Amino acid sequence: MREENHLPIRDAEHVMVTIGGMHGLYMAFCSILNPGDQVILPDPMWSEIHEMIRRPGGVPVPIKLHPERDFLYDPPRSKRL
Repeated sequence: MREENHLPIRDAEHVMVTIGGMHGLYMAFCSILNPGDQVILPDPMWSEIHEMIRRPGGVPVPIKLHPERDFLYDPPRSKRL
C-alpha cells in the first residue's frame, strides 16, 4: 500500500483486506453504526447500500439529487424522500 499507492500506512495491523468494495462498505457500516443512527444517502443510489445500512440497525435517509444541479448536494433545497 505504501509503495504502490503511496498511502501513509503504518503497518499491516492498519490494513483490512476485503473481497470487494461492497463487502468493505458492509463491514464499515457494521463497525460504526449503532441502532437508530441515520445515514444520508444520495438518490439515485445503489440499492444494495440502503440494505447494508439497515442490517446493523442504521436508518437510511435518502436525499434526492437532481441532474440540473450536477447531482450535487444542496442542503437548503434537499427534501427527504
